[in-house]
Amino acid sequence: MKLIINFIKNKRYLILALTILLLLLILFSVFSYGSYLRFGFSFKFLIDSFVTYFKSILRMDDENSVYTTFDLIKDINSGVVSDSSLIETIPQFVLPFNLELIPIYIKEGFFMIFNKDTFLEYFGNIFNFLSYSNLILLIIILFFSVKLVFSSLFFNPIDVNKFGYTKRYKSIEKFNFKVFHPIYKFIKEFYRYIKEKHFLTLMIFIILFFINVISIVMDFFSYFFLFSSNFSLIIILKFLFSSIYLAFPIITAIPLFIWILIIYLFIDRKRKNKALSNLLRLETNNINFCKNQLGLVNLVDGLMGGYKTSMLTDFSLTQSKIFRYDLENNLYLYRSYLPYFNFVYLEKYVEFLAKNKIVYNHAQIENLLELRFKVANNSLTKRKRSYYFGYDFEKYKDYYWTGTYKISLDRILIEYAKNYFYYACSNSYIYSNYSIHVIENVVKEGYFPKYVSQYFFLNEEEYDLYQTYSHKLDLNEIRIKKYKLNNDEEKTPVISFGIIAYSEAEKDLGNQISNKIYDQKSEETNPLNDGTDLILKMMRHICTLNFKPYLKMFLDMQRFGDLASKYKDISTALIRANKVEEKCALKFRTLEAIICRFVISIRKRVDIRMKESRNRVGLIYYFFNKLTYGFEVYYNRLNAKYSYKKLTLLVKGREEDEGEEYVYSLMYAKTFANSYRTDSHYSLFKEVLEDSTKGIYSSDMYDSLDPSLDELEIQHSYFNDRLFKLFRRKKIDKKVNDNKKKIEKVEDYFDGEDE
Repeated sequence: MKLIINFIKNKRYLILALTILLLLLILFSVFSYGSYLRFGFSFKFLIDSFVTYFKSILRMDDENSVYTTFDLIKDINSGVVSDSSLIETIPQFVLPFNLELIPIYIKEGFFMIFNKDTFLEYFGNIFNFLSYSNLILLIIILFFSVKLVFSSLFFNPIDVNKFGYTKRYKSIEKFNFKVFHPIYKFIKEFYRYIKEKHFLTLMIFIILFFINVISIVMDFFSYFFLFSSNFSLIIILKFLFSSIYLAFPIITAIPLFIWILIIYLFIDRKRKNKALSNLLRLETNNINFCKNQLGLVNLVDGLMGGYKTSMLTDFSLTQSKIFRYDLENNLYLYRSYLPYFNFVYLEKYVEFLAKNKIVYNHAQIENLLELRFKVANNSLTKRKRSYYFGYDFEKYKDYYWTGTYKISLDRILIEYAKNYFYYACSNSYIYSNYSIHVIENVVKEGYFPKYVSQYFFLNEEEYDLYQTYSHKLDLNEIRIKKYKLNNDEEKTPVISFGIIAYSEAEKDLGNQISNKIYDQKSEETNPLNDGTDLILKMMRHICTLNFKPYLKMFLDMQRFGDLASKYKDISTALIRANKVEEKCALKFRTLEAIICRFVISIRKRVDIRMKESRNRVGLIYYFFNKLTYGFEVYYNRLNAKYSYKKLTLLVKGREEDEGEEYVYSLMYAKTFANSYRTDSHYSLFKEVLEDSTKGIYSSDMYDSLDPSLDELEIQHSYFNDRLFKLFRRKKIDKKVNDNKKKIEKVEDYFDGEDE
């Protein structure tokens, strides 16, 4: 018995899924058994129409016309076909089988709309509606009365000395957690299970089969073959009428509000898919911009709040994606050079070297493989084959002819290993002096690692699986002459591969004026002698795979004048955001946005009133919060997922050039999804603030609109200090002059008395 209980507990989702499938089959077989015959007729119709189509292609005469679904319905309504289980699934209502009359019906119906009597009837209905104005007024008064009573009951100050949650609130929340929460959790997990195991697809297929949707789809192809055979437009009308006719039981069986919900969900899914397609299109435009317009060293400038760091972050993320795709293409290219070589051995060898930290970059892999192949060429044939990862030299060539030059086997394997070393790495490609959040990963579920970028399709459950962060940027890694050392810190090698995001670069590198305090011949490291500019000049030579450089740098600053000219001369792109527009890729959202904002505004007002009038959270607010919280979450998630900022960028080749404008998009789901912090240097100021004894509660305030001399003096302003010195000097000089005049007058007075 215990084993049975444990089996049911472990297989509860499977047992429930199979039970639902069995119930669906039994119920539909009992109440819609005619669907089997309907499906059989549609299948026969499909075969006949397919045969007719090929006969028309081969120009074979076909004396026997195809018996269509439209003919079957016509015979059923006219009584030619006897009563059967097939007829029971078809509604009995009259259709205009004389299709030639349809254009006349449409024409008459169209002109009836513009008839004089029709207009008078419209206005009559309007007057009838206005006659109910008394009732409308009564409803409005009743609404305001209920609102007044609600406000007086629930917004009066009570429980002044109590705060927290009421007993009713706690009891209903406990009941909800004990009863509804497990049910919701079980349904959610069960839905995920049947979706992953394809039970949901099977259930949907069964439902569509028994409600004749599958048969209607088969009829579509059947009528298509008939139409292709003789190009008769009447066949299209027959298909439309027969489809509506056969779908009528489904339409009438489902309530109106369910149809409204189904139509809304269908449209909502379509527009969200379209919005995601638009975001992917914008991402493709961003990739093309980074490929075609950005160089190895790129400067981004702008005022504070000018989206400099945002662009820096997005450029880095986009360039990282480009590197992944290019490396994957490189791997395919080298595999095509040696179609009979098993690259799995080489891939496992590279993974072993990387995992055990035997090699750290492409240069070390190249040296190791060159040594391996050198030993192999000096060995016996059998030993040579093992050194070359099992390659059969007797059957296949040890080179590849491109049509213009030869590539040796050694070079192909070395280049493949270098590319695979970086492609298979699950770490981020970005080095930055501020943290960048990356939603991408290399999934190794199969035999070959697959790169996945989940910015626009990320689920809550996958967030922790795909997220990672950029590498810490050690600026010694872009210095080649002198290193800034701390105590016994070792010299840092040059960055071998990746993207460098260098924020606030001008504050570090400086210009000719700000760097006057440094000496180029000094023993200490400074911006004049560290050799950063030499690294930037030689970036193309550090890591080039398949003729493309895989090391790029992005720097941002508030203005180009703050950076030394030697760095501006090196850069291949100077970028500035001239115009920023807020956009949303999701269409047809006006009505739902109005509804959501209306509910959110009510929610906000009620929340404020509750906070003002009560110390305790009660049952009324609990239910109000449950009803309105979903609107706010839905609205915020739509904005977060489908919004983007359209930037008009001015790209210059040199600072003195006029430049060209390009459109670049910053998607919220990628750039602003907690991807970076604008206060990246907060930890420096936090250490200072921790020891502060001043703050918003303790700082002195002015006594009036006229600051006193003491209040001006405590500002420690350079300008005020100069004014104080100026006016005090004048005041002292005036006093000295006045004293001199007084002394002279006294002396003149005594001189007169002496005379």
